[in-house]
Amino acid sequence: MARYALGDVHGAYRALCDVLEKVSFSFEDDELYFVGDVCDRYPETYETLALMMRIKKFYPVLGNHDLYLLDYLLSGGSDDFWYGRKGGDATVSSFKRSGVGRSRLLEMASFLSSWPYIRLFPGYVMVHGGLPVDADWDSLIPDMLFKSVRDDLVFSDDPPSVTVDRSLVLLAYDGKKRKDVMKKVKKLSRKILVGHSPLVKKDYSPLMSGDYNLIDLDTGAGWGMRLTMMDLDTGQLFQSSLVSELYQ
Repeated sequence: MARYALGDVHGAYRALCDVLEKVSFSFEDDELYFVGDVCDRYPETYETLALMMRIKKFYPVLGNHDLYLLDYLLSGGSDDFWYGRKGGDATVSSFKRSGVGRSRLLEMASFLSSWPYIRLFPGYVMVHGGLPVDADWDSLIPDMLFKSVRDDLVFSDDPPSVTVDRSLVLLAYDGKKRKDVMKKVKKLSRKILVGHSPLVKKDYSPLMSGDYNLIDLDTGAGWGMRLTMMDLDTGQLFQSSLVSELYQ
């Protein structure tokens, strides 16, 4: 059994298949931890979500885009901002093209609504956006562990902070050392896995910070770059071909 973590997919099903094939992923035995944002921008969200539902040991967290998708699956309607500016048009087209009925959409909604906002597992805390640097992590993490996504089904422009907050990622990216935040990280005593912020290097490698014990696995798949998967036990990285080339 192997344990892998996966960056933001954004409907790039071909990229997901590419990295799964590269690691000879076992749908029965291997574990897959997903930082969220299954949908939007690329055209195969339905196929991506259907594949994820087949993985026996699948452990995701919700991304901000996933909340829009959940609203769509439950209501059949789409938020204008999401549809026009967040890539939701590609997601809606994917489901319409699939031709599946209402029962299948509700099955997928049930699957998606089971995803938590934060996940703790040995050695790691995983959250889509990040842990806000000025928040009280001792209370934030337990609160978000037990917060139901159904509280957020009527989507607003104010999603839970952990799905969109970039303050910790930006500290890591800028190389700034805030002793108060580093103290929180040390107390947490876990690596922090995030997505949401495609702050990639020229070689498409993900942002990693020893100071903040942070790994940002969003390497820009939603923007035509690469999808990244990491072996959680060895740290080895696996990347898809350029998504822009996979969808030429």
